[in-house]
Amino acid sequence: MVKCPAASPRGRDSALQWGRANQIRSCTSTSNNHSYSRSKLVTAYASEHSRPGIGPCAPVVAKAEAAAVPKRYRSIFISDLHLGTVGSKAGAVLRFLQNHRAQQVYLVGDILDIWMTRSFSGWSSEQMAVVRDLLGLAESGAQVHYILGNHDCALRALAGASLANITISRDCIHETADGRRMLVTHGDRYDGLVVKHEWVARTATRLYHFVTKFNHSLNKLLVRLHRRPVDICRFVRERTKSISLHRYEFIDVLTEETRRRRCDGVICGHIHRPEIRSVNGVEYHNTGDWVENSTAIVEDFDGRLELLHYPAICRPSGGR
Repeated sequence: MVKCPAASPRGRDSALQWGRANQIRSCTSTSNNHSYSRSKLVTAYASEHSRPGIGPCAPVVAKAEAAAVPKRYRSIFISDLHLGTVGSKAGAVLRFLQNHRAQQVYLVGDILDIWMTRSFSGWSSEQMAVVRDLLGLAESGAQVHYILGNHDCALRALAGASLANITISRDCIHETADGRRMLVTHGDRYDGLVVKHEWVARTATRLYHFVTKFNHSLNKLLVRLHRRPVDICRFVRERTKSISLHRYEFIDVLTEETRRRRCDGVICGHIHRPEIRSVNGVEYHNTGDWVENSTAIVEDFDGRLELLHYPAICRPSGGR
């Protein structure tokens, strides 16, 4: 069993981040003067997004978690960071990795968004820091499994490669501490739209990217006007019936493949809908994403799997 040492202390920037989080925490406390509380919240939100190259995104307002000692798990499953895009919450990812450590870390696809950016020139310092932190996990003894998705498909030539504590594959089987077999896959291989009409999926991705950038620009203006940010991307997703029908079809196909491979359950990402439930006798776990949500699946040392909703102010990290 590989033991992962505690995370090293962060520097001055980390202290500033948590200082802003505490400011926001105080602003969200119960008050009879609701307009005054909202004004303070927006002011804190604006302060959080005042650094160059960082603009506000859709609102996820909650208390930020500050763990003195990282929580330890047997395994962490995280996906859909979409590093390199304007919507990636790289700052939240960094804080999550700082406060949660595991013997095994599964990167369940779409970690790098090569569909939208093919170079590191437009990456923010936070996005680069996420990559360094993930490499640091492997160097410190954690086993890192990189499961390729459709947005990082340019790396498929590396599938099957292994370097030190990092392995790269299209999918794999994870055995929990209590002996259950879990298929770990991004999920794009079971998405009919991506498999049969990739150009449609790529076009939809670029449209979504445009909406995301517009959303961020709009929220900058709303913050200056002391108004709450809005989440246009989630609004569009939740009100598009075809997307909902496509999601259910995706889950049915994926759980059937899980049963065919004689696994007890599946852990995937891809559709940005975090949840854990049973589907026709198959345990279905979706890790969610770090664009609209901030979620991950964790396994404790008894084999229990849990969906974590990481509490953080939504802070996009630049990118293209």
